Amino acid sequence: MVKCTDCKKKLTLVQETTNLCRCEQYYCDSHKDAVVHKCTFDYHNFSSSNLNNTLVTVVASKIDKI
Repeated sequence: MVKCTDCKKKLTLVQETTNLCRCEQYYCDSHKDAVVHKCTFDYHNFSSSNLNNTLVTVVASKIDKI
């Protein structure tokens, strides 16, 4: 049984699968927001570096005139 890192409340099976933070800690519904539990994960650098790696340039092919 997994417990919330902040309040030590037992988590349900649904909460165990959905409330895992990117800082690799489990939190209950009241503590799962990153602002509430003082998350140590660096969201700013992760989002900018991840976004730059996933952007793809899309170029349409030319249509031949008949």
